[in-house]
Amino acid sequence: KKITNQRLAADLGSDSKWSLRANLSYLGGAIDSPFSKLRPDYRAATQDPAESSFSGSIGAAYRVNKTSQIRLTTGFIWYTPLYTSWDEIANNSRINFENKEVRTLELTGVAISYVYGNRFGNWMISPSFGYSYTVNQNALSLNGNMASASLGLTAMYNMEGSGLQPGFSLMVDQFFYTSPDKTFMFEGEPRPRAERDLWVVPVLEYQFNDKVAWRIIYAHQYRNTRTMEPNSYRLLPVYISTGIGITPVKKIWIYPNVQFIPEDARAERTNFGISAILNVF
Repeated sequence: KKITNQRLAADLGSDSKWSLRANLSYLGGAIDSPFSKLRPDYRAATQDPAESSFSGSIGAAYRVNKTSQIRLTTGFIWYTPLYTSWDEIANNSRINFENKEVRTLELTGVAISYVYGNRFGNWMISPSFGYSYTVNQNALSLNGNMASASLGLTAMYNMEGSGLQPGFSLMVDQFFYTSPDKTFMFEGEPRPRAERDLWVVPVLEYQFNDKVAWRIIYAHQYRNTRTMEPNSYRLLPVYISTGIGITPVKKIWIYPNVQFIPEDARAERTNFGISAILNVF
């Protein structure tokens, strides 16, 4: 049945039996300097900057039937993509803003996932499940995070006679480590290991036409760490992401956007980003 939400249609993948797929994301600077080398950590009280990056996952997808797809992908991250020289790319080594020698391009993990999508009346529903195994040696040596599993549900409602499409996304992320320790050492101090994240994300879109849509999300992230009781969570800073979604051709979604925390929406405490969902064949 027809999925009229263009982002969800792209997320559900190609209709072909076999296809190539990529989820890509550029994280840039603040909205007043979107392509700068550094970006503010707008959700952290310290406001320590991080480096801009180009990251995502690339892989193959197999369509089981009209409503289900299985994917095998590998993740990557490329730091300061607009500021790295050919020599830094070839040597996969550079000096970062903290004056440390680090890698330019890294693989992050290998993942397998399953996604289902269908329409029930005016509701467009997509549950999904994924498992990712870490191959990034820096992440493994930093906090021992060897794998993660995720369970998600996205639902969008098509309001007949209107371009409005409200909805929500729910997700659970479970993390697995190389040791049972509750903390890991970071810059000489013990930090708690995240055990589980719960995401509750209301969504509102307005479809101008089949090519262009405005989108806004209000993201709530609840975290349980190994130093907390098993069923207790703390709410991390709530953030808003809004932007314009563009569908140049079917099953491709490009989304320039800006993220900020609503209680402190200054230009210098924003992040500009561009994400894309690409399906080939």
